[in-house]
Parts: sequence; C-alpha cells; structure tokens
Amino acid sequence: MRNKFFWRISSLLIVTLIFLAFSFSKAFGAESQISCRFPGLEDSKFSDDCAKISSDGSITIKESAFKLIAFDHEHLASGSIGQMGCFWINKKARIRKVFCFDNGADYFSDGFARFINEKNQFGFINKELNIVIPAIYDFALPFERAFERAFERAFDTAFEKTYAKVCMGCKIEHTKDSEHSTLSGGSWSLIDKSNKVLKVCPKDKSYLDCSFSSK
Repeated sequence: MRNKFFWRISSLLIVTLIFLAFSFSKAFGAESQISCRFPGLEDSKFSDDCAKISSDGSITIKESAFKLIAFDHEHLASGSIGQMGCFWINKKARIRKVFCFDNGADYFSDGFARFINEKNQFGFINKELNIVIPAIYDFALPFERAFERAFERAFDTAFEKTYAKVCMGCKIEHTKDSEHSTLSGGSWSLIDKSNKVLKVCPKDKSYLDCSFSSK
C-alpha cells in the first residue's frame, strides 16, 4: 500500500516537472521552427523547415535555406514566412514584414515600400530595408509623383512632388468574399519622403479626394 502511494506521488512529480520544463522553455528562449516561401526554395527540402521565430518574436532564416534564396539584382527577395504574411529579405539576412499587395510583398514605389509593425500600423522602408518613416499610420498608400502648377511672374511653372497618402483613424473593412477590402473613417494627409506633412485633407474627404488640388 505504501509503495503504491509513493509510486503515485513520484509519477505526479515527474509529470509536474515535465510540464514546468515545457512552460519555462516556452517562456525563456525556446524557438519554434516554421516554413517559408522565397524564390529558390520552391522545390527545396528546406522550405518547410527554413525559419525560426524566437520567444521575443525575432525571425531568422536557417543558413541551409538562406544559401538557396534567389536574390534579385538589388540583393532583395520577397516571400512569405509561415502564416505571418509577406516579407522582404536582403543578402545581409535583414527581414521586414510588409503589406501584402496583389498576393505578394508590397512593391517599392519611388524607392520606398510599406512595412507593418506588430500593431499592424504602417510605415515605410527603403531598399536597404531600413526604416525611413516609422510605423505610426493606420493605413498608407504607396509613394507617387505629381505635378503642381504655379504661376510666378507670368510664367506657368510645374513642380514635381513625391508624396504618399496616409491615414490616421481609418479602418480596413473586408468584404463578405474576404478577397477585397475598403477603407472607412479617419483623416487623410499627404506626406513627403521625410515624413513632413504637405497637406491635411478634411475629415469628410476619402483618399480618392485627398490631393494637392482638392479643397
């Protein structure tokens, strides 16, 4: 009887220790392996086990998989990691999560692409994958160029401006088919590549009506 009692206590202690060890490993630095899809890895055996995400949320690509990634002439490659969305990676192994556009990573427009932080806020990165505009906006459209006409001393002059439309307070609403989305609410502004506000549009204006010529 006493032996059975001690056997049950010992079993309970072993189960408890295993559970605690698992919990501590999850809380302090354990890493889980995840899959990824990048050019060059499509038919590779490493595609299903090529990335690791640590407990602090940082992502690294395994060396065996990294060597197979086909980078473009600008030393960049785009793809997806697990179920976390779209990413850009460079030959220095720097990784940035970006907005998914047209079933892929957001393209670079005028040298900038839209990246997303852990709160799903939008900012911009350059082709070195450095953050050039912090992720403080609820949504952002790609940078584009426009010509603004001005009259000075009887001369009609056109000035080229590079800008992006950004929104604070707007929400992305998905349609029933989940394939399309719309933007509602918030206020739109035009910013330049240094994050300087060029124009603040009225709150009743949508992104379609927010421009240099709008009132």
